[in-house]
Amino acid sequence: MPPDEKKLHDKVIDTYTKSDGIFDEVEAKFAISKIQQINKDLEAREKHTLVFNGMQYSLSYLYNQRKAINYYPPREPGKEREVSMGLVHEKIIGFAAFFLKYVYKRRVKCYGEDGKTVAGMGDIYNLGIEHSYRLERFKKKVALIYWELFSQGDTFVLEDWEVRNVPQRIAMKEGKEITPDTMDYTYEFLDGLTYKDGELVQTRRAVSKVLDGRTVILGNPEIEELQDQPRITLEEAVSRVDGELIYKSLSRFKKVPDEREWMTNICGEDKITLFDTSRLSDPKTEMIVHRHFDKENNRFNIFLNGVMMLPKDTTMTLFYPRNNYPLTKVSGERLTGSAYSRSIPAKTKFNADFVDWALKMLAEKFEQGVDPAVLVKGRYTLPKDLFRGGQRTHGVSSG
Repeated sequence: MPPDEKKLHDKVIDTYTKSDGIFDEVEAKFAISKIQQINKDLEAREKHTLVFNGMQYSLSYLYNQRKAINYYPPREPGKEREVSMGLVHEKIIGFAAFFLKYVYKRRVKCYGEDGKTVAGMGDIYNLGIEHSYRLERFKKKVALIYWELFSQGDTFVLEDWEVRNVPQRIAMKEGKEITPDTMDYTYEFLDGLTYKDGELVQTRRAVSKVLDGRTVILGNPEIEELQDQPRITLEEAVSRVDGELIYKSLSRFKKVPDEREWMTNICGEDKITLFDTSRLSDPKTEMIVHRHFDKENNRFNIFLNGVMMLPKDTTMTLFYPRNNYPLTKVSGERLTGSAYSRSIPAKTKFNADFVDWALKMLAEKFEQGVDPAVLVKGRYTLPKDLFRGGQRTHGVSSG
């Protein structure tokens, strides 16, 4: 139900009450509508579609992941065998190895307003790109990009700026702070130290990450180009401890829910897919972070367990001046009218599954020939060792 059609819960009022004691109803309703929109986007992604062979995206992702590493678990453990020919795995290895053979060289050219080449400027940019590659260990990362591409059909790469607040601990001995000059590098010396809290030190660094596709929630799964999406949400599950290092300085952090019922009240829905038990097992020890990029309305925000952390009017262009998503999507076999591409496991699913099934049947038939089932009439239990080659069983009566 939309937030303006029913009375807001007391938890919502408490969460979005400012430090001066005034409840911001507009802010609260905006936050509820946004988290409900993210939930709808997730449910739209999880619909059964032809791209994923009639499966939900998350289930298809897991299927592709298992096939890519040649993991084919039995449907009934103890009754079936884990047998796989490895066709999908070998195909992915082959494609990835083929593309990794080629190292492409950049040719960077810069042009002035008059359309003429600026001599030397391209070399400067080229050096900057090369330095960035070294910092990000790009040569190793490109292998992960190809693996994800052929395994899942699409690779999402995040280019972002990571900020962490790291608490410092100060070592003390007899009321004096330990410095490198007064430090004695022995266990006995460490055993006699006490510690006190120091200042928070903020660390910042540029990061480039290959994302799990399940953490990317697109605003419209039918729009092919990533930068044409009306909105994108990046989801991340973190522990409370890690979340505190990054977000504790935000004013609403102390209002982040640690109970499932509380989260339900904050989101304004009786049941919300974003926070079901399969996605968030224990709100007391972990939280789900949603970074919401609304390119269409030039808005950016962060949600922790459903609570909006920044003011509703925070603009996306403050962080990203060009109003572009800090995300790159590398696609394989694209389909018209779909943001997602066909993966190798999806395209070979039926053939690979049939081959694996046939191999499993052959294995079971071979097993039945080698170790056939035996029906025993009587009250005694016959051990399987009885039928082993060279086995001697004593005490068997001739009758």
